[in-house]
Amino acid sequence: METAVIFFHGNLSDTSDLKYYISTKPLIICADGGTVHALNLDIIPDVVVGDFDSISDHDREILKKRDTKFISYPKEKDYTDAELAVQYAINHGAKKIIIAGLLGDRIDHMLANIFFLASLSQRIDICIIEKDQEIRFVKKSIEIKGHKGDEVSLIPIQTDCTGISTDGLYYSLINATVPFGSTRGISNVMVSSKAKVMLKQGLLMVIYRRLKH
Repeated sequence: METAVIFFHGNLSDTSDLKYYISTKPLIICADGGTVHALNLDIIPDVVVGDFDSISDHDREILKKRDTKFISYPKEKDYTDAELAVQYAINHGAKKIIIAGLLGDRIDHMLANIFFLASLSQRIDICIIEKDQEIRFVKKSIEIKGHKGDEVSLIPIQTDCTGISTDGLYYSLINATVPFGSTRGISNVMVSSKAKVMLKQGLLMVIYRRLKH
């Protein structure tokens, strides 16, 4: 399948709006305890990946009855369950990966996952969904479809971003440089139903926040 939805086990995440973003029948993968997010949405995963130290016995029994595939790894391993789940999706042909359940109280896991996903974004379309927010990593350009008043933040990843130009945002940028670590790109606002962000060099994390209309 070209699209995979992967549930991480972020215990601070709100996945209630996820179905808003899913229009096809994707491959559903859970990273260990991420199964709780899927089941809360009445979604049965195709595959669960991990060392199974976070999934409850009750949830395992539910999924076994629904023919979910379990891929087990030892607890002492070189990769997190989240990374193993993403690699499984890539190995099975995914060209677009939607991530849910990223946010949690383990800052180390959360940051490592963000940087890991950013590193993959050069060859895989990565989209992180967190309630009413959509996070993407942009190397050249992106068009955002939403509503007037929705918020867009531009955050450089890894290095300074140069040659940034925007269209359809209240605070416009024209061939601008936003340094790594700068807050300049936070909380811009869409002035129409579409916005476009372009850059010449660097990697931008673009966070789109859909307001209730």
